[in-house]
Amino acid sequence: MGENASVRNRYRALFDRLDEGVCFIEKLPLRGDGLRNYRYVAMNRAMLTMFGIPDLSGQTIRDNFPDEAESWYDDYDRVLGTGEPIRFQRRFRTRRSSPSPSMWKPSPARCKSC
Repeated sequence: MGENASVRNRYRALFDRLDEGVCFIEKLPLRGDGLRNYRYVAMNRAMLTMFGIPDLSGQTIRDNFPDEAESWYDDYDRVLGTGEPIRFQRRFRTRRSSPSPSMWKPSPARCKSC
């Protein structure tokens, strides 16, 4: 195993052991219907538990939660555009939960392998 793989494995082990729900998403091009969309890149176990969902890595948010409010996408875009983190509480339309997630954009300088 190379040094990079070893480092990735250590970061993944840490990511999975966090008791705070964490996921990484990436912005996708506008869909044909003009709606914004994001893809889950990675989700840790605490995230799955917090939201009561299976691992959705590689899948899109709209495909899994087509009826969620556009305000979620506004928040994603704002964090990506400004780099300023936010914390909020919002009730899910499709779930019976009201988590208090935070959103932040990893700094490229701090996340060279992200």
